[in-house]
Amino acid sequence: MPPAQNKRVELSRTDRRLQSPFRPYGGAEVSARRLPRLRLNLAINEYLSEMRARRSLRAVDRSGWLLDDFQQSCPRVYLQAITRRDLME
Repeated sequence: MPPAQNKRVELSRTDRRLQSPFRPYGGAEVSARRLPRLRLNLAINEYLSEMRARRSLRAVDRSGWLLDDFQQSCPRVYLQAITRRDLME
């Protein structure tokens, strides 16, 4: 047999989607590898604590006000459930 050649094969869009890290076996999602859902209020608090370490107090207050307003108007509980429509309304 001839030695293996290192040829780059161009994948189709469907093949690339099936090989995403969330579908390690190329087909259906594996539920054991699904990431835990993150609650919106916890994500906001984590983001603001990271901002406090790097940004000015004024920027943190402004972002906190905007995120608090968004959280009160958004009916979603989990960060992953937020859609583009939620951001536009």
